[in-house]
Amino acid sequence: MVFSWELLIDGASTSFPFGNLRTSYSVPGMGTSGVCVGQFEFDLYDDMGVYSKALMEDSIVQLSCEYYTSPEYYVVKRSVSKKVCHFTCYNKLYRVDRQLDISGVIFSEDGTIAAADVLSLITSQCGFTGGYSTSGTGIDLITMKQEQLENITCRRALEMISEAMCGVWALGESDKLYLACLGVGAYGDACFPEQYSEIDYRGELKITALVMTNSDTGKEYRHETSEYGTAIDIDTPFASEALAAAVWERLNGYVYTAWQCDKAVITGDYPRTLTGIVLGIDGETADLFATDTTFDFDSTGIYFSGGAPPQDEAVWNYDDYIERRKLSIGKNVGNTAINANGDIVFKNLNKGGGLSGTDNGISIYRDENE
Repeated sequence: MVFSWELLIDGASTSFPFGNLRTSYSVPGMGTSGVCVGQFEFDLYDDMGVYSKALMEDSIVQLSCEYYTSPEYYVVKRSVSKKVCHFTCYNKLYRVDRQLDISGVIFSEDGTIAAADVLSLITSQCGFTGGYSTSGTGIDLITMKQEQLENITCRRALEMISEAMCGVWALGESDKLYLACLGVGAYGDACFPEQYSEIDYRGELKITALVMTNSDTGKEYRHETSEYGTAIDIDTPFASEALAAAVWERLNGYVYTAWQCDKAVITGDYPRTLTGIVLGIDGETADLFATDTTFDFDSTGIYFSGGAPPQDEAVWNYDDYIERRKLSIGKNVGNTAINANGDIVFKNLNKGGGLSGTDNGISIYRDENE
């Protein structure tokens, strides 16, 4: 199979020689927050100075062949060396770096607005004609204050929502903003390589606890199992008991797999959208989520390299819970500690049950007059 690539710039096929075609996506950490902007880079030999001199900001670039047409990318940077133009382009998500305009927004009497209305505002201002969608529940539980939305970019508003929801914003199908929530839903298009080097599996992390803290009030909402594993900590002004429960429902027991695979040959459909790539090996179910991906294109095919890097472990178990939560300036007296909320925490060293009558060895006393 021979791939004859066509490079379209503002809808017109260029006759100039081009090469070094690469797309890449990168998701922060496990994929618990942020905005994932797709990038496309290529070189073009321009001995006539056509592209090296013309103003090309926001020009639309697409890559096409008989088997595939890429999403649209927008030129954001160009450098020239010895008649070779190097282009850096981003997908439509780069538009969220614009200032969020709330001049026409009508806030409720308490000065808040639903996050869903903020997202509708962002999709309208940034030109996402497909609106938005999410793989996890919880957005309807978030309200945002006017002061939180003043003098910020659309990206920052999206980041605040993604942090609370524990997910990553990406460009979905049909020109749609898509929030890929950790633990549930589609993270990316399925990719089934015909040939690949050995996959380097680099360990797993199982989520067994969630601590969601309201950054305005300091109140914590905790969910955990008795199983040894990894804890997810979320600090957000939107924290509530209901939101923590919604996030925990999909995080509970989720296993993050770290892995790496280089130079996998893709001869079928090329993944187009979303956060990363879900790799399926030997035709089996696609279940390897790649947080870092690159695709190289040449006349022989499409080549994938990427994976999901190992993450720092925030280990959870009952025995070390008090030590992790107490204030650094707090004083540990016997089996008593003071946590970040000022609660007095008792640890029953004999594991015979605490003040609450449970047998986990931990009880918390709170002043009812607070």
